[in-house]
Amino acid sequence: MNVISQKQWGKWKPKKYLTQYYLPDIYAEDEKYILEYFIDFLKKLKRTFSKVIEIGSGPTIHHAIPLVPYADKIILTDYLRTNLFEINHWLNQDPGAHNWDIYFEHILKYESCRKPDYSAIKRRKEECRKKICLAQLDIRNLINSEVYPLVTAFYCADSITNNKDEWKKYMLNLFKLVEPSGWCITSALRNASFYRVGKEYYPSPNINENDYIKIFRENGFKIKTIRVSVHPIKMWTKEGFNAIIISIGQKK
Repeated sequence: MNVISQKQWGKWKPKKYLTQYYLPDIYAEDEKYILEYFIDFLKKLKRTFSKVIEIGSGPTIHHAIPLVPYADKIILTDYLRTNLFEINHWLNQDPGAHNWDIYFEHILKYESCRKPDYSAIKRRKEECRKKICLAQLDIRNLINSEVYPLVTAFYCADSITNNKDEWKKYMLNLFKLVEPSGWCITSALRNASFYRVGKEYYPSPNINENDYIKIFRENGFKIKTIRVSVHPIKMWTKEGFNAIIISIGQKK
């Protein structure tokens, strides 16, 4: 098994990734945990944000869906232009753009505890398209000094390296984007050394919940706000992982 190095990311194919992990008729098990956790957090916090940034969105838009009622501006960022182009296809309603309907349906259902009708889904899509903007950003070499009240990163720092020291560096860069009293929420593969997309293998630094607890505690987050949870995942065992970590904390 040959794991893709950082210099080989040109092999990344957004369509292949979406086809494997985000089939239009399957609500992925790991994303169910992440999105419900995210929705519960937003409801409990009871505040709105002038802007929210997601680091390493890949070619996906689904984590922006729960943010619509709580954010004026949702910035999706990624290092790869091909991923941003894929999102732009959805924003422009281009033929062949990925179908995210199942995520809109499940997210709206979880928010309201009832199945949404067509008009509710259409309205949320329109709001997403109005609020989402795209930006290229490399968390490995951060030069952006702007800070945000909410920073999210789902499968980002842990999915671009197999080196734990590099993972720590990328997490510290991520934390630099969080303003004082701001929040950071992340998800990661647990105890994984790779994840598979098609026949290609991509790196993961074999981290666990203790790594996340430590890095949040040691880098300026309020101890009482730090929450790290583990969720077993059955459907992606062949892809290289059987559990995920969700972590959250508020800066001092």
